[in-house]
Amino acid sequence: MKDSGKNEYGTFPITINENVSDKGGKEKRLKKKNIYESFYEKSKLLLLFMTWYTLNIMYNVDNKIALNETKLPWFISSLQLFVGWIFISMYWLTGYKKIPRIYAYDLFFKNISIQSVCHILVHFGAVISISSTSVSFTHVVKACEPVFTAVLSMVFLNQFFRIQKYLSLLIIVSGVICASVKEIHFSWIAFICATISNFGSSMRSVYAKKMMIYKSSIGENLTGPNIYALITIFSALISLPFVIILEGPQIYDFFIKQSDSTKYTFKQILTKMFLSGVWYYLNNEMAYLCLEKINQVTHAVANSIKRIVIIVSSIIIFQTPVTTLGAVGSAVAVMGAFLYSAF
Repeated sequence: MKDSGKNEYGTFPITINENVSDKGGKEKRLKKKNIYESFYEKSKLLLLFMTWYTLNIMYNVDNKIALNETKLPWFISSLQLFVGWIFISMYWLTGYKKIPRIYAYDLFFKNISIQSVCHILVHFGAVISISSTSVSFTHVVKACEPVFTAVLSMVFLNQFFRIQKYLSLLIIVSGVICASVKEIHFSWIAFICATISNFGSSMRSVYAKKMMIYKSSIGENLTGPNIYALITIFSALISLPFVIILEGPQIYDFFIKQSDSTKYTFKQILTKMFLSGVWYYLNNEMAYLCLEKINQVTHAVANSIKRIVIIVSSIIIFQTPVTTLGAVGSAVAVMGAFLYSAF
């Protein structure tokens, strides 16, 4: 819905014809119409959020199953990025999204390559972490992302926040420490990789903000979803040498042997791998759609709620045992992330 009076974050203005002299029935009809429109927009937004959360759950479930059955985190991470190419090609070839036009290639490659490397840290770090521990624990550590964002924003953007935000960071860190101390599936590899993912995500945000300054000089049609598409393309290509070096022989054996596991056939495992890529790309697309409808603070709060949904659903689906201290620590960490978003 486009409107010249609509603000940057997608509020829905009420259009009133001031020339109407009959303020009786027409005003009532207009009010009724606005109520219906408001209800329709809120229902549509609720559906978007439910779809976003559902895609997150589907991705984490299929991703974890594929990782458990193959033990190939680098290959699966890269495959998920390449699956995104299918959607990118469809969008650009059909005209659903305008193809980006680049004017300054040196400036473009400099910005997009840095963000692509950061995206590799984000995605591969999270996937490797999940392959080494439970989904729930990885997302508890991922709740620390605001800590990295706050520190890196000070260092690179000279941007400072209110004291309430920094206090909420202490709550997040305290929660993650509590959750880690008695975590049954604790692994230093998982913890470090999830931390690297947080660092990459925060760095990507910093460089994305810097890119926005030169966006008009770099080219046109560089919308958020298009920039994400370009990052997906470049990060997939950059990841290939690492996949071949680190897991080349294991990948060869996996496809040559085509062994069935105790729970899944070889074809079912391949399907899980492919679907995890589908859910991953659609999940990020849905996140952009939600961001277009609400302001950034509400989106950040919704992201914190999303993490709760993922943690709880993964514990139920995978029947992950959780200690009392781990549960309390997880709740405190997510609550800290929620407070950080709210302040």
